[in-house]
Amino acid sequence: SLKIFYLTDNAGEVVFDLFVMEKLREMGKRVVIGPKVEPVLNDVTADELKGMTDAEIVPTGGVVGISLERMNPEARRLLFDPDWLVIAKGMGNFETISEFEGSLRGRLIYILRAKCEPVARANGVRQGSLVARAYL
Repeated sequence: SLKIFYLTDNAGEVVFDLFVMEKLREMGKRVVIGPKVEPVLNDVTADELKGMTDAEIVPTGGVVGISLERMNPEARRLLFDPDWLVIAKGMGNFETISEFEGSLRGRLIYILRAKCEPVARANGVRQGSLVARAYL
């Protein structure tokens, strides 16, 4: 069965994310949630999620996006395990993962709003557009 490492973004969107994750789990997928370990901007934290879901939670770290140097070892293992699909929500995850995305080719999906011109240009959209893109 498909295994998904779902990197969350802001706390306001997590209700939608949890709905999507629950539907994936109902379809027989294994979903591990990758929130922040501590408050970073408006990102949801592992502690905030604990009472909202019974899904497995593996915090990624305490920085905007993903820092490979400061990432939780278990989260890093899931990120680079070729058996896992990675869904990366938010512009912070896009901006940081794009630095090493080649190692995730064929199993990475970005979901974000292109809030600035460089990110919009990198995704081939107008600034402010919503983006869902598989990195193949």
